[in-house]
Amino acid sequence: MEQVRDTEFYLSGSDGYEAVKNASFDREPRMIFRIGYVNDYGENQGIRRDLKDYVSVVEGTVLQELRYREGNSMEEFVILDRSYLPEMAELYKSTFMREPWNDDWSDEEQLMEYVKEKSGGLRAVNYGLLIDGKLAAVSMGQITHWWEGTNYVLDELCVSPDLQGKGIGTRFMSMIESDLRSRNVKGIFLQTDTDKPSYRFYQKNGFKDLSKHVSLFKGF
Repeated sequence: MEQVRDTEFYLSGSDGYEAVKNASFDREPRMIFRIGYVNDYGENQGIRRDLKDYVSVVEGTVLQELRYREGNSMEEFVILDRSYLPEMAELYKSTFMREPWNDDWSDEEQLMEYVKEKSGGLRAVNYGLLIDGKLAAVSMGQITHWWEGTNYVLDELCVSPDLQGKGIGTRFMSMIESDLRSRNVKGIFLQTDTDKPSYRFYQKNGFKDLSKHVSLFKGF
């Protein structure tokens, strides 16, 4: 029996229609996709078409939401607003209070203030991946305008501990990069510890060391 994979792309503005109309497809038709867009009035306009394995959407459109079925799970890539703060804090705590980080986030008030700070910048863009309606991955950061170009400063990224090692982090990062390209962002800046698995994860996903960059701290 033919494998069926349901996918929904939601694109903002009138460019959304052009993205669908001008999309390019590779390989032989094997999957069924549902593609839609959101017009300038916020109305959801759906298009049902039998398409092919891979969809490359024209650049210049802002990705609002991406839903697709991976195996038996439904995944949703979303922009997180303040209503997600409790879930963001809980996921962050569950990730970094265990090995290899062992951060002590037992102070719930301190935890919530930290998440608010990292997700509440002037040009904050916070991404989430929902799996079957539950927050499974989070990116907290903001867009900054540097003289060399506009970048995304990724302050925190975490994947639910019980879902790590399954390719979800890499897939999530790819979704983030696609959305940032549509916002004319030229790169992602982040910091991590060289003795943690996250360092190898970022290297695997194309990040390079900044040889002349160093982190400094002065305690009081």
